[in-house]
Amino acid sequence: MKYLLSVLTIILSLQLNAQNWNLPKNYMPIGINAGGGGSGGVFGGELSFVHTGDDFGYGFFVDVLANKNGSRIFAGPEIFIPSNNSSMIIGLEAGGVTNTRTNKSGFMLGLFIPYYVIPYFRFFNLGGESFAEAGVLFKFPIPITD
Repeated sequence: MKYLLSVLTIILSLQLNAQNWNLPKNYMPIGINAGGGGSGGVFGGELSFVHTGDDFGYGFFVDVLANKNGSRIFAGPEIFIPSNNSSMIIGLEAGGVTNTRTNKSGFMLGLFIPYYVIPYFRFFNLGGESFAEAGVLFKFPIPITD
């Protein structure tokens, strides 16, 4: 998993260095998240940086979600890939997760559809236990300009 995250980081950094920044394509969305899964219901927020390109987009996210077992922090890179139907975009995210109450940490993988209202599904392993979670994220994109 560390190798996958390393390769994703290298690919994203090469992409950032290969293009001139087109600031209207850069956003810092904030979001409100509600969902549930094997570990119970969750509620929290997200902050991310997103660059949208012509062929695909990429970014970095941080989620803080609370449930009955404590607060979990998810963070990592994300990419947005257009599907064969050009109106549909699929998002993939991967990264680390930690529980602030138990200090257990692990990894996560997720799928989502990037729009203003974002349905998502994520799988994560936290301290040797595996969980699946689904929910909805309501995002408010803030353009980054001069």
